[in-house]
Amino acid sequence: EGGAGAEDHAARVAAMALDMIDHVRGIERPGAGGASLQIRVGVNSGSVVAGVVGKKMPRYCFFGDTVNTASRMESNGFPMAVTVS
Repeated sequence: EGGAGAEDHAARVAAMALDMIDHVRGIERPGAGGASLQIRVGVNSGSVVAGVVGKKMPRYCFFGDTVNTASRMESNGFPMAVTVS
């Protein structure tokens, strides 16, 4: 079930993106007069490098063109929508 190289990885990522949007529907932004929280999601597939960065406050980070492309897609996407390349 699942794991690295799962044949249905694209469908799983797409389903997760849609689930993220569904889960934020109806969440109110604090101090925004009842306005709903909105998110944008960018999905791109490709190779990445991952690792822990930092000594004082270590963080697990992903690097590579794939991450940068997904970030640009998210930044330029529409609220409450998934942009896929």
